[in-house]
Amino acid sequence: SGAAYDVSIAEVLFGYAHRPTVTLMMDDGYAEHYAKAGLPQTPDGMDGGFYSYMKYRGLKGTVAVIGSKVGSSSGFGFLSEANLREMYASGFDLVTHGEENLVTHFATDAERFANIELNRDYLKSRGIGDGADVYVYPEGAYSNAIAAYLKSSGFIGARTLFGPTILSGVTQPMAPYLHDAYRIRASTMGNRTFSDMKLIIDRAIACGHSVMLYGHLLRTTPPAGDIMVTQYSEFVLLVDYLFELVAAGLADTVTLTELLKLVRGYAFSSAPVAS
Repeated sequence: SGAAYDVSIAEVLFGYAHRPTVTLMMDDGYAEHYAKAGLPQTPDGMDGGFYSYMKYRGLKGTVAVIGSKVGSSSGFGFLSEANLREMYASGFDLVTHGEENLVTHFATDAERFANIELNRDYLKSRGIGDGADVYVYPEGAYSNAIAAYLKSSGFIGARTLFGPTILSGVTQPMAPYLHDAYRIRASTMGNRTFSDMKLIIDRAIACGHSVMLYGHLLRTTPPAGDIMVTQYSEFVLLVDYLFELVAAGLADTVTLTELLKLVRGYAFSSAPVAS
């Protein structure tokens, strides 16, 4: 007819469109994901942290929880059950995470699947498991067998990384790829400035897409080049920017579970398990 229409990349690739979304999440469920002494306090008086600052801004995030390590003081220390219950009550998403790299640490698929169920069961048995049917691959490593198991066992999706392992670095600006629910890719916040992360988000918004950023640790002065760590001041700038985007109606912040449910009836309805 000669008429011109504006369409988003999502509409072209997947046949649907929604307002751009941004998902922020932390992996492993470390104690400091709640708040960390020594980080600048939030204006409402909490120690700084992933949960504390996002809550202050009225935004929701996602935490990948290793159920068998809840309350443990090993390593960096892990979130307590009380922490998890408060986060859940505030609308945060608690999703299932494995204890180790499932591909290399466990000898058999049966052991891998048992570990997945152990951690899913923790969230569900305590009544904080709305997100328990979403899985985050440890170190992003997955196999066809694991993805097929998740699909057949009631999981609605799973998240990996660009790479797909954490050690390979992140080079592509857009995430996730919404055509495969069991291999959603996320970009790291680690060793990135606010300007870097803003560029990722702005590109996603420009094409009506969704973007996911994940991290592990927040520090006032992170070690140079450490992809596990994000400088806290850069994280604060990022959350402030998301607050502005939401207030202006330019994007929504959603949890990982919300993202999966948002597009479940479209791109994921017949998605195959990818190789």
